[in-house]
Amino acid sequence: MEIRLIVTEKIALIEYLKSQHFSDNLIHKFQLNPGLISINGEKQSSLQVTLTVNATVLITLPPETSEIPAIPNTFLDIVYEDEYLLVINKPHDLSVIGTKAHYTNNLAGYIMNYYQNQEIQATVHYVNRLDRATSGLILVAKHQYIHALFAKTHICKKYLTEVYGKINGSGVIDFPIKKSNQPRSIIYEVNPNGQVATTKYEVIATTNLTSEIEAELVTGRTHQLRVHFAYLDHPIVGDELYGKTEQPTFLHLQSNYLAFIHPITKKQIVLQLPKEW
Repeated sequence: MEIRLIVTEKIALIEYLKSQHFSDNLIHKFQLNPGLISINGEKQSSLQVTLTVNATVLITLPPETSEIPAIPNTFLDIVYEDEYLLVINKPHDLSVIGTKAHYTNNLAGYIMNYYQNQEIQATVHYVNRLDRATSGLILVAKHQYIHALFAKTHICKKYLTEVYGKINGSGVIDFPIKKSNQPRSIIYEVNPNGQVATTKYEVIATTNLTSEIEAELVTGRTHQLRVHFAYLDHPIVGDELYGKTEQPTFLHLQSNYLAFIHPITKKQIVLQLPKEW
């Protein structure tokens, strides 16, 4: 994986790398592996060289290793992929990491299997995460450097959901969220001492019993949409944690839209899925 940069000022190479958000760990690897960086086509053995304006810096990112065990699979639904990242349509009821309960059935293991088959020397860097019960688009960086760049990139994340009861129009839900104090609880709740949590929403359609909603996450707290709509007495259809007892077989919550500026190519990426249910 290569990164090509054009220098805009006279600066020492090591300082330039820091200004381009390369971590101290990565810079140390460049120091230990001379030749990973070339300037105007010439490989460099030192990071102390001074760069000139309009110089072309070509950086080969060191390959990564991973301790995540690969899990063979046949259904990995890749919506978008390039050298630097991929976007996967995750099915509902699939954990994104290998917990004790999901050690042999998780998305990270399936991604590692794909990496091995494609000879991609990387580990799994989730840019956004989804609950096990939530389906839809999940963005994965193929290197820690690409993952770090996304921390400075705005990502528009929208969800389709269906909630019980009738809601009209659009609005903003702005209630702080905190994990429940109950022992071993995985439940989150609206709490004045919690973290700021903001959700924008717009009603798309209604029936006698439910409302279909497009929701945009302004913040990304755990279970944010599930907690917010349940707090308003409009739990999401299929929500076993925060909803009603007479639930269908899956959670009606889908990450169906991602939009962002690619951190390397600077092109706008817009991805959208059709409604699942």
